[in-house]
Amino acid sequence: MTQREIDKRVGLKGRTRQFTFPVSESSFSGDRVMFNDTGSVTLGYSFDNKNGIPTVDTDLIHLSSANERYYQQRQHFTFSDISNSTTKYNEFTPTIADNYRIRNGSLRIFINGIEQLSNVDQTQSASADFFIDTTQTKFRVQIDLTTQAQAPQTGGLALQSSATTSSLTGLHTLEFDTLNLDNLGTGSLNIGETNTLTAGKIKIAHPTDPVIQDANDNTVIEVLTTGFPSGSVKVYGDLIVQGSSSFNNVERFAVEDPIIDLNFTGSTALSSTDAGLRVGRAGSTNAQLVFDHSETRWAIDNAAGSNVNIVGTSTTDTLTNKTITSLATSTMGSAANLTFSGDGEVLGLPANPTTQGSAVSKAYVNAQLTGSVSSSGTDYLRKNFVKVAAGISGSSTASFEAVTASAPIGMTATSENDFIFFMNGQYMEHNAIEVEQKGTSFLLKVDVSGIGYNLESDDEIIAHGKFDS
Repeated sequence: MTQREIDKRVGLKGRTRQFTFPVSESSFSGDRVMFNDTGSVTLGYSFDNKNGIPTVDTDLIHLSSANERYYQQRQHFTFSDISNSTTKYNEFTPTIADNYRIRNGSLRIFINGIEQLSNVDQTQSASADFFIDTTQTKFRVQIDLTTQAQAPQTGGLALQSSATTSSLTGLHTLEFDTLNLDNLGTGSLNIGETNTLTAGKIKIAHPTDPVIQDANDNTVIEVLTTGFPSGSVKVYGDLIVQGSSSFNNVERFAVEDPIIDLNFTGSTALSSTDAGLRVGRAGSTNAQLVFDHSETRWAIDNAAGSNVNIVGTSTTDTLTNKTITSLATSTMGSAANLTFSGDGEVLGLPANPTTQGSAVSKAYVNAQLTGSVSSSGTDYLRKNFVKVAAGISGSSTASFEAVTASAPIGMTATSENDFIFFMNGQYMEHNAIEVEQKGTSFLLKVDVSGIGYNLESDDEIIAHGKFDS
C-alpha cells in the first residue's frame, strides 16, 4: 500500500511522510512495532504488539481499548432530575457518552454534603444507600417512603421534622404530630406581630445564648448562665419602674455606675428635701447618711438618733474626742488659742527648730543647757570660777579656800564632775579624785594608787568649776 492509498483510505489531509515498509493486515512477529519515516527517523509512536494495550504514553491504541478507557466526571442533581421512582428508590440518569457505562466501583454520591454508602459491587442493592442499575447507565438512591409524611388521618396535627436523621438519607424526615413546646424546641414559632402569646410560664432554655430580642433582633434581656448566681439577667436598655416602690430582695446589691441619682425623676430634680442612705438595725436605732437640706451639708447618724454634720473644708465645726493623724500644714486664725486640758502635751517637735517662732522640745532645751539631750532635766548651769590650792596635806589631799556652789532645790547636787583639776599643768583624771566641802574649805582628795603619783608640798593645783564666787 502506497502513501497515497493510505491518504485516501483514512481521509488524511495535507502532506504526510512515507512509511519505510508497506502496511498490511498481517500479524507482526515483534513485541513492539516502531514507526519511522523514509529517512529512517523515528516518529516517536509505537504499538505494543505483545500486551495489546498501550503501556507508555506514545503507544497507539485501537478503538475497542479506547472504548474501555473511562474518565471521571461530576454532575449535580436536584429533585426535578429524578428520571424514575418507586417505593424503594429514586432513579437518576447521568449524562455520559454513547456506548459508555458507569464503571462498577467508581461511583460516589453525596446528598447535602454527606457521602452515601454502597457495596463494593455497586450493582448490588442490599444494605446500601445507592446502587447502579443493570445497564450501568443509571444509578438509584434508595429511600423508605413509609417514613415520609403523608396526609394525616387525625385532625389538629402539625407537620414537623423528625428529631433524628434517617440512616438511609442522613436527613430529617417529615412527620405529623401534636404541636407542643417539646417538639418546638427543634424549630421556631412565629405567631405574627399583632398577635398575643399567652402562657402560664415562659422558659428560655437556649444552652449558650438565652436572650429576649426585639423586632430588629437586638438583644433586650439576657439570661446569665455562667459566672453569676442562678436567675441573673442583664438588661441592655434602661430599666424604668413605674410603680411607687422597687424592692430588691438580695444579699448584695452592686452598682457599676459611679453616680446614683436620688430625688430625681428622669434627669429632673424634685423639690428639695433630705435624701441619702438609711441602714436598718433590727431592735436598735437605724443609722443613715443624708444630705441635710436645711443645713446644706452632708450629715451622718451613727445610730444615735440625731445627725452630726460631716466636717468640710470651709465649715466651722467643733471636734470632740477626735484623733487627727497626718495633719497637713495648718494655720490658726488670728488671736486663736491652742489650749490643753489636764496634762496634755505637744509631742513630736523637731530636734532642731529652724525659725525664731518655733516651739522647741524638752530634748532641745536639755541639749542647750546641759549638752545632753537625754539629761534628766535636774542639771543646772552656774558661772565657773578658777581657784588655786591654798595648801597640801600629806600626799593625797589639797585644800582650797572656797565654797562650792549649792545646787538649787530639786537639782542634782554638785560633785567632782562639776570641776576640772590640773596639777603642775597636767590634767587629773576624774576616776581617781573626789571632792568634799568641809566648812569654808574645799578639799580635793586624790587616790594616789589610782592616779599613779603622790602630792608634793610644792605642787601647784588649779581647780576650775562651780564655786559660789
